Amino acid sequence: MSLTLFDLTSFAASQGLGSALSGPVAARFLELAQAVRGFATETAAELRALQERSAECSRALRGCRDEHWQGAAASAYEHQLEIAEHRQSAVTDGFTEAAVLVTSAGEALAAEIEQRAASVAAAGSAVDRAVSTLAHADLADLTEVLQDSAVRVAQNQLLALADDSQLQALADQLGAGVLS
Repeated sequence: MSLTLFDLTSFAASQGLGSALSGPVAARFLELAQAVRGFATETAAELRALQERSAECSRALRGCRDEHWQGAAASAYEHQLEIAEHRQSAVTDGFTEAAVLVTSAGEALAAEIEQRAASVAAAGSAVDRAVSTLAHADLADLTEVLQDSAVRVAQNQLLALADDSQLQALADQLGAGVLS
């Protein structure tokens, strides 16, 4: 019993080979998106905790005022205290802004990674559709299947989406605990 081209392409189409290849890659991207979100959430929480400690320092500085003290030394002290309060307030504001920025940047990166996962899954489905279409076409041999532009475009798109060195580097950093 010999297999025909129809048998081969029908089997490939029925197995969903594009989806089988893209599924694990898309799942990995989704896991990475969750890791990015988690890292951003933890970092923002740490920044908010530092902001609260900084606010406590600001309140403590305000408690250092002594209205009973008079004279040039008291004025110099009050002036330096005002400068310290202003600087401390800027530090507190900086922690608040940093927490907001980390949260929004983490969400934006996670959304971009999730979009990549969706694109990988769509490319896998495109491969499945191309192979399914070819399974029902009247093609003379496997060479025609492999040279079909729809198959090549879908395959190249899937490979390009699945191979992203920047995402791999980020995954490596998160996995190694470099960012945490």
